[in-house]
Amino acid sequence: MPDLYESDFYSWMQQQAEAVRTGAWDEIDRDHLAEEIESLPRSDAHRLWQHLRELMVWLLAWAYAPE
Repeated sequence: MPDLYESDFYSWMQQQAEAVRTGAWDEIDRDHLAEEIESLPRSDAHRLWQHLRELMVWLLAWAYAPE
């Protein structure tokens, strides 16, 4: 499983989701799955800051742009 995690992340995720759905607990790559779950809040926060930064740039440009 760790090889699939490194070589084909999408397939690894699909495999992990199927293992969770079917209750195949012995097939779950626990370490990598836990790492991915832990990283979700960080990646969401990063995306939020990116969107807020883009919004601020747009608002500043709109506010100070010549009509």
